[in-house]
Amino acid sequence: GRNIQDEYFDWHPDYNYRDRDLLVAGPVTQAMEANFDGFWNDNRSMPPTALSDVVEVLKANKGPPPDNTPPASARVRAMAARARDGAAVMAKLQPYTYSVGRVEFYGDLPSKHDLHAQSRKDASNAQYEAIAGARKELILQTPYLVLSRPARKLFRELHQRDKPPIPVLVSTNSLAATDAFPAYAMSHKYKRMFLRELGFEIYEYKPWPGDMPIDFKAIPGAAERAAWHEPDPDPEFRASGFKQGPVPLKKAGVRIGLHSKSMVIDGQVAIVGSHNFDPRSSEMNTESLVMVFDPVFGKALADSIRRDMEPENAWVIAPLPKLTPLHQLNYNLGKLSEKLPVFDIWPFPYATSYELKEGCQPRRPVEPGFRDCYTPVGAFPEVNLSLKMIYTRVLTAFGSGLIPFL
Repeated sequence: GRNIQDEYFDWHPDYNYRDRDLLVAGPVTQAMEANFDGFWNDNRSMPPTALSDVVEVLKANKGPPPDNTPPASARVRAMAARARDGAAVMAKLQPYTYSVGRVEFYGDLPSKHDLHAQSRKDASNAQYEAIAGARKELILQTPYLVLSRPARKLFRELHQRDKPPIPVLVSTNSLAATDAFPAYAMSHKYKRMFLRELGFEIYEYKPWPGDMPIDFKAIPGAAERAAWHEPDPDPEFRASGFKQGPVPLKKAGVRIGLHSKSMVIDGQVAIVGSHNFDPRSSEMNTESLVMVFDPVFGKALADSIRRDMEPENAWVIAPLPKLTPLHQLNYNLGKLSEKLPVFDIWPFPYATSYELKEGCQPRRPVEPGFRDCYTPVGAFPEVNLSLKMIYTRVLTAFGSGLIPFL
């Protein structure tokens, strides 16, 4: 799931991702190599010199353009020196190394885009089948909570199958943390469905988590360009009559957003890959994932995801209090508006973000006394009344047709 850009490796001075990947050794690498070869040898793969835009550059420069790469920074030079010491690298990795008995790899191939391709949904089907087998608990992390229709159907059946339903804990981005606000807008549209019909417990990652996973002072230029953020209370939430919770006046440092796609099923099956649950992953993108069958590794991955759900790192999403006799009418009208194919114009939200009160212990939204220990802080905490918020509201209202492309 990790791309090769500065912000995926804690190098960007303004915004970086919290991501996750695996280094895998063993027999499963044969399947991974075959998947790589499937792309490398496909007739749609071609050398750069066969690409028209590259050819234009080569012609204009009468060969490769000059190398204007700046000299490596002290940080790069130090890291390169450490990387040349193989023993030191292995010692660094040792605490994070697990010997497991079974690992499976699933990857789509370029033929996914062929008509009636058999491999069209290899990665999707493997993931869905694993989820369908959950019996105790499902923990998942995705940066963009935009579900395809098959994913909605799967989670709805899972929620209805057992009494009581198994917990489904979801770690995802808040609007303040995301890099893709159109995707968040579609997620926001279906908050009621996620909570009520699918039984999700949603934790939205904060842009400046208390448990900051990186040292922003080590990023070149970041300390000098520390972003000061002065959020407004959410005006829509304020207008609803509920008290706005405490909002931090200023935040300094590098903004963080989730990019990892991972899950743990019943503490036994761990999945790390590139697959979201959206239509793009199922129908358009070629995705891959590694499935690890091991309780020790499963616990380590679950602990890592739970860390991102801690109160200092995430807001809890839960329904607003039922304070008036008109609550049921508001709920029904909101549900009707949500189901409209294009427009979702009902302005009163079903759910909001909650912050843990000082001195309280964390509780799940389904536990008694949740609202005694949590303060509602609005639909979009730590987001100014800006174009970003306005765009989000507009897309929530009018952008449902964009879901397959998000």
